[in-house]
Amino acid sequence: MNEVKSSTRIKHEHLEQVALQTYVAVQNGLELTDAHLVYINDKYVLDEKVDWNALFCREMHGVLSLREAPDVRPSRHCFKPHDCEFWQRCISEKPKDWVFHIPHISSADFDELESFDVDSMRDVPNRFPLNPKQRRVVDVAKSGEVYRSPELTRILLPWHLPSVI
Repeated sequence: MNEVKSSTRIKHEHLEQVALQTYVAVQNGLELTDAHLVYINDKYVLDEKVDWNALFCREMHGVLSLREAPDVRPSRHCFKPHDCEFWQRCISEKPKDWVFHIPHISSADFDELESFDVDSMRDVPNRFPLNPKQRRVVDVAKSGEVYRSPELTRILLPWHLPSVI
């Protein structure tokens, strides 16, 4: 199957569209061996006669014919340009304190932790560089204790609550 696009590059939406076309074809009894995205070659120069094979680029996306999802690590790319519908399925085996949830963790830091097979905040090395807020979140995950800011009482006093922590 060829999904033809009037574009000079492949976009994420194109992959979704070829996946949908493949799904529809297979669900209607067609047996597909390949799925291709076809787009315009922006390096093509018109000669006397149009060379259709040179005008278009064709990329095969064999992953679409897999019975199971490929082994792709869930990360921020799952939200660009749209939220991935498989996010919950992909993270279902991750721990509740998965390092992805460290506030404002950089992609580089996340990648580094994942490269060392650190999934849980409890396993983040004490020497791993984190900002103070990130360190507090990781320390709370490690200790299992509730964190109460020393500023909490001061902040709540003007509200005249029945009891102040």
